[in-house]
Amino acid sequence: MRITVAICTCRRPEGLARLLNALGQVDVDDAVSIIVVENDERREGAQVCQQFADGYRWPLRCAIEPRPGISYARNLAVAESLRHMPDAIAMLGFVTVRTLVI
Repeated sequence: MRITVAICTCRRPEGLARLLNALGQVDVDDAVSIIVVENDERREGAQVCQQFADGYRWPLRCAIEPRPGISYARNLAVAESLRHMPDAIAMLGFVTVRTLVI
């Protein structure tokens, strides 16, 4: 089975690095590839991908979605994933929790 793990990220380079480290430890016999969609103009996630790409366990690609918004990032993640004709796509994303003090 060919599985693409699609990750949407925006302003979470440390979390992305932790996630990529954890994914690299997963014990699976299937063919896995990783696509990260960066959705921030600072492109910190793209920099994290560059740091991991050379020695990473599976193929790791980064795509840039310049339009802000999770729907744009998800649409690009699916489009990029489907280009490689996987049997399955696992979509991962980050959620920001903000605290408002009144």
